[in-house]
Amino acid sequence: MKLSDLPGFSACWVILYPEDTDPEPARSEASWSAMFASGLITPLLAELDGVLVSGCVLVIVANLTRGARRSK
Repeated sequence: MKLSDLPGFSACWVILYPEDTDPEPARSEASWSAMFASGLITPLLAELDGVLVSGCVLVIVANLTRGARRSK
């Protein structure tokens, strides 16, 4: 995932949330960069003829169950 994917990903969100307004580009870019730099978020994208048509974001959420240990 790269910063240049942000406009296409944002276009998909408009379909889901038409009432939302786009944040200013600098704010979007800062949030986008911070999210993916964390290592806890993995974007999955689908393209058709070079155009982004779908996306999903896999999020790893730390938890405190099982004594805060990773499950086996």
